[in-house]
Amino acid sequence: MSLHNPFIEELPPIEPLPELKPIPWSKRKHPWWKQCIVGFGIALIIHALIFTTFSLISLDGTGSNPLELYARAYARTIFTHTVANSLNDRIVLNISSECQNVPLEAQAYCVHNTIEPLYHYVNNASNYMIHTPDETVIQGGVCRDWAVMTAAIFRKMGWNVEYNFPIPAHVTLTVWHTMPCDNGHTGCTIFCEFNNDELSDCTLMEGENAG
Repeated sequence: MSLHNPFIEELPPIEPLPELKPIPWSKRKHPWWKQCIVGFGIALIIHALIFTTFSLISLDGTGSNPLELYARAYARTIFTHTVANSLNDRIVLNISSECQNVPLEAQAYCVHNTIEPLYHYVNNASNYMIHTPDETVIQGGVCRDWAVMTAAIFRKMGWNVEYNFPIPAHVTLTVWHTMPCDNGHTGCTIFCEFNNDELSDCTLMEGENAG
């Protein structure tokens, strides 16, 4: 026999609890020491990638090794990123503003003549880090430091740049720019090669896509 009290309202049915989902790692609040450990781990991974890249470039210099091909492509990405972040360095602004006022065919020689007295080779290859142009002028550097500095100057002046790896553990720079030809009909391209502070004679070729 069930008892029913007419003075007590019937309770509404109990709704089921919503399904609980775990909070993603990125949205969790972690102690400061855990955040430091994660940040330190990421820094180690980045440093290991840079170390591996420049180590693999030193394998055989032939360009036939798949690992070396990957390392060169990754190195070009690092150089390109460093140059993009160096366009407003003081030395880059000073040299580019000086040399972009001379005729186009003479700009590479202007850059070379300005850089050569500043050149100071310091073997810092063991740290696998690239100096900024301002750091290179003060501290000196290896081929990759001077290649980045030279590339930043030419990029600031509107030239194209390409990084070459002719021998193990060495990088050189090719710069080029389109310009009018003497005949006035076909566009020409001027190519110049930089090896540390040395400039090979520039070559003028017909066709904007020459080479």
